[in-house]
Order: sequence, then C-alpha cells, then structure tokens
Amino acid sequence: MNSEMTSATVPTSFIEYRLNFVRPILEKWREKAEIIQALLETLRPWNVRLSNISIAQAAANLGELQISFAIVPQRIVFNLFLEAASLFATNVGWEDAPNLRKMVETIQPSLVRCANVEVANIQATFAFHITPRGKDVREITKKFAPPGEADDELVTAFGFSVYRSDCSRVVDLSLLYPNSLFVRLIRNFDQSVSVKDVEVALRSDQASILNLIGIRID
Repeated sequence: MNSEMTSATVPTSFIEYRLNFVRPILEKWREKAEIIQALLETLRPWNVRLSNISIAQAAANLGELQISFAIVPQRIVFNLFLEAASLFATNVGWEDAPNLRKMVETIQPSLVRCANVEVANIQATFAFHITPRGKDVREITKKFAPPGEADDELVTAFGFSVYRSDCSRVVDLSLLYPNSLFVRLIRNFDQSVSVKDVEVALRSDQASILNLIGIRID
C-alpha cells in the first residue's frame, strides 16, 4: 500500500445496473398487471409485497412511465421503464455484492419471460462522494490542475473527466459535502456479459481511480 495515500470516508454512494432494451415494451405495458404479478413472485425471497410496489401516475411523457419495486426500502429499488430496467442501490458496500448479484440474476430472466424483453446492452454506474481525512481536496487534486492554474488560490478543487465509447470517469468537487470529491464511473457492456464480470470491472475501475487520486477508503 502506498504510504502517501490519504485515508477517506464515503458518506454516500450508489450503484445502478441498467438493462437497455432493443425496443420499448409498449405492447406488454398494457398487461402490466401480469408483469407486476410475475415480478412480485420473483421477488418473494426478498419479502417484497404489494405495499413495496408503486406506479408513476403523473408521468409527463412515456419516457417517465415506470413501475418501482422497493426491495429494501430507501436502499435498493428495481425500476421498470418502457425502454429499460434498472436495479438501483444506495449506500451499499462490496460486501453486499453477492446479494445484489443474486437479485439481478433472479430478476433478469423473469423480466425477459413476463415482458418479452430483449436486452440490447448493459450499463453499470458506480458513483460516490469521498471525504479525505486531514487533507484539503485542493491539495489532493492539485496534480490535475491545467498548466498555469495550480497556484490559483481561488480554485477550491481540480477535477477531470474522461469519456470513451465503453466507459467514462468523472472526478469533481462534491456539491453535497464540504471538502469532498464526487466520483462517477460508468461502463457499458454487451448484453451477454455476466453480472459477476460487471462487478469485477467496477471494482477494478474504483481501485484504479482511487489510486490515481491518491485516496484509500477506510
């Protein structure tokens, strides 16, 4: 372990595993009661009940239509849209990965059957705020300063963004927490990639970006 790494905490994080469909499920949406019934049975091992299910009633357009299943209220929710579906988890750690992986591996085949879904691709997002201990974020991110701006005392932090066809990385100043950074990692996968491989890729991306910043998570 690099002795110069700065220790930090993670006050908030979220992970989204998103399945983008080849085409909208417009025809099947008319049968959403059947979809809800099928997914309710699928999610029974996690004690999901009717009280955990909600339907967007005031959607401004078709893109906002959604059915939400609160698997773990306030923490893990499965959302079904016309063009996609996603498992969204807030404030979970890698120790929760086996359970999240099991959820996806259980939900996805059920969704394919009950909604006649054809998955086009997978998009995984991992975002988190990090608060360093005993060090200012400006000092930590000074190495990312553009030429001639490193000594500008009005700058509170430096950041960067990298966009590729298969992934993106963003390091920015957190707008939620003082003296903190916001990191967002997005990676795109072929629909045939396993959930485990997605997890491995996100773990690697997090380790890589933290090493680049010079931070270790306590």
